[in-house]
Amino acid sequence: LFHLYGDAPDESLPITPYAALEGGGLSEEQEFLKEQIEAADYASSLAKFFCALRDMHTRHPEASWYYLGGDDNFVVPENLVAQLQGLDAASVLMVGGPLGSHVGVGKYPSGGSGII
Repeated sequence: LFHLYGDAPDESLPITPYAALEGGGLSEEQEFLKEQIEAADYASSLAKFFCALRDMHTRHPEASWYYLGGDDNFVVPENLVAQLQGLDAASVLMVGGPLGSHVGVGKYPSGGSGII
């Protein structure tokens, strides 16, 4: 099962809307996140990451793992599952790297081939 997220609708892709940002009467926090995502710039990446993780957890709370990858990733799901089988999904893990850094945010796991 997969979801595609983006900052704008795309007729050629089934973009999943961020559930937390749908509907009327958004809170101040939700409005802020929506503005960040719609900015569609580098700084909006953190807001997109946060909203995508939150959305996947809301839609699939029973899942052991969530994978976030960029639009330039190639993933073989069976291989990814095989790599994860020896790890404990209930543990806090930091596997791989590198750490990114952003002014005002500090260090955070940085994508490249994706984040699980």
